[in-house]
Amino acid sequence: MAKHYQLKTPTMRFLEAVDPQKRSIQQILLDAFRETGTELAAAKSVGITQQTYNAWKYRLNLAESVFRISRGLEHGDTPSEDSPDESSE
Repeated sequence: MAKHYQLKTPTMRFLEAVDPQKRSIQQILLDAFRETGTELAAAKSVGITQQTYNAWKYRLNLAESVFRISRGLEHGDTPSEDSPDESSE
């Protein structure tokens, strides 16, 4: 578990600290993507660049989860409320 925390940058920790819902950075990123539908819009809603969003997506092993959410959005499905990548927490 300690390795998981070493993956977080100071900015990631800051975003978690100021999140009113006290979500993990993984959940913040996934929720932003789920709500907006694009990485660019998700990044803007969180207050980071698209490049940073993309780098964090891979750093935190969220790429597959983001892909699954995007496939659901393309097909008009409502993504599940459950965290798609609970194994990384």
